[in-house]
Amino acid sequence: IYVHSAVASWKKCLHSVKLPDSILSMVHIRGRVVIALSNGNLAIFHRNRRGGYWETGEYHLLRVSRSNHSVRCMTIVDETLWCGYQNQVLIFDPRNMQLLTGITVHPRKESQVRQMSCYRDGVWLSIRLDSKLRLYHSRTHECLQEINIEPFVTQMLGSSNRNFNIVRITSILATSDRLWVGTGSGVILIVPRSTHYNDINTPDDEKGVPIGSSTPTAENILYCSLAHAQLSFHGHRDSVKFILPLSTSILHTTNDDSTKSGAIAKAKRITEEDTKALVVTGGEGYIDFRLSAAELSKSNAKNRTPTLLIRKSASASSDRNHLLMWQI
Repeated sequence: IYVHSAVASWKKCLHSVKLPDSILSMVHIRGRVVIALSNGNLAIFHRNRRGGYWETGEYHLLRVSRSNHSVRCMTIVDETLWCGYQNQVLIFDPRNMQLLTGITVHPRKESQVRQMSCYRDGVWLSIRLDSKLRLYHSRTHECLQEINIEPFVTQMLGSSNRNFNIVRITSILATSDRLWVGTGSGVILIVPRSTHYNDINTPDDEKGVPIGSSTPTAENILYCSLAHAQLSFHGHRDSVKFILPLSTSILHTTNDDSTKSGAIAKAKRITEEDTKALVVTGGEGYIDFRLSAAELSKSNAKNRTPTLLIRKSASASSDRNHLLMWQI
């Protein structure tokens, strides 16, 4: 782990810690940093009680299970820590790291929870090598909805060129009343919140199937319907590695020449209207899915950079790592 300052001199590494195994996920909750390792342990860092500094030299290891299976993803839900472990979600109390309960989200034990995203009273999650998304209530732990994105993606883009018939979910983000989904083929899907519960209560199609006998308050649950989904024609050549929410503010600068020295004082005001929400995706390469295969080959030939050697071969500029940004 490399620790950098988020305030100033961010390029300078303040601390580095070598852990027993590779890192799969990391979250911050209640003054602690919890790190999931490949060997099945959770490494827990805390601050010094006296000075408030991070105790990088001392950390606790928590064994999740006797088996060698690891926690692949973690997220914070209502001041609790949700950990994706095999086909379950293990819920811990972050104050003492005691296991509160577990939720079985898939019948096959060899399955693996890979992504989770919490929004209000709902938690969306995905399973490895599965095109279905599942919505769970954060308190009752009831499965509220399932969405299969595979028919929608193949219908929109087809499966002849980029093997869209096998849709793998590689990243998800629930934010601003929208569910963002990144796939293994680089396609990015945006599913807005369904304003009416009846929009998703259609079991004969792939809009999204509600599950369970009771219907929680719709205002606090991000129910989604593929009937209103949008597929971005801007994507990545390989899998979407991550989807992150960002917020930015436009700073207005005003000049004040009333000082005797004649110096200009710059006052910065941030208004609520100027605050904008952004979403950033990361992945290898950039592709416009509206282009045909011939147009893509022509575009790659123009962008090819012979002097750049990646994997011992010349690579097109479109194959480099890219960040794509959307304004909500």
